[in-house]
Amino acid sequence: MVRGQRFLVVEVHPLAFNPVRRGVVANGHLTVEIDLEGEIDTAAEMRKRDRLNLHFPTLVVGQRAPRPDVNPTGVEYLIVAADPLLTAVKPLAEWKRRKGLTVEVVAMSAIRTTSTELEAFLQNRYDVDPDLTYVLLVGDDPMVPTKDLGNLDSDLYDSCLDGSDYFPDVVIGRIAVQTLNDCSNVVAKILDFDRDVVPGAWPISSYRRSMGI
Repeated sequence: MVRGQRFLVVEVHPLAFNPVRRGVVANGHLTVEIDLEGEIDTAAEMRKRDRLNLHFPTLVVGQRAPRPDVNPTGVEYLIVAADPLLTAVKPLAEWKRRKGLTVEVVAMSAIRTTSTELEAFLQNRYDVDPDLTYVLLVGDDPMVPTKDLGNLDSDLYDSCLDGSDYFPDVVIGRIAVQTLNDCSNVVAKILDFDRDVVPGAWPISSYRRSMGI
């Protein structure tokens, strides 16, 4: 399940090996038919329609046009930052707004302290806001805690907000820093690349400036 869109994997094997005859059978022509039964869940189709966007294309049964509201009313880009890093991330938030995204910055202290509380916060925001598409975590673990599964830590689980699978439903990223100065430097590099890059060319000058060389 990805943002309300249910997927089914269908595997077709045109080649088959016969171990007794030690030969390969190749099917030159195959016809695959998939029949879907049952009534259309109108409410589910509307939820899919509300979450349509460029990064998560989907098929809405009985709907030809994408969602008509070009100006989203919710938050598209959510930034969750450790409290000491809030001032450093403000230029990035403002730049995303200038690019046309709706942005909100939330302090980690407003969510509490644990990965479970962060996961619940993101789940609630996803459930109530169909526009939520990007999530940026600012701060290293444990400043902004990641999901700990014993032998594996990953932010992937914070992006799996629809269904019981491990397919992301939002685009998630992290600026893994511990100090205000490091965060400011990373944000400056991101802005440098995003604002000054020349389309179709490798931004060598921007890279050198960001690296101080």
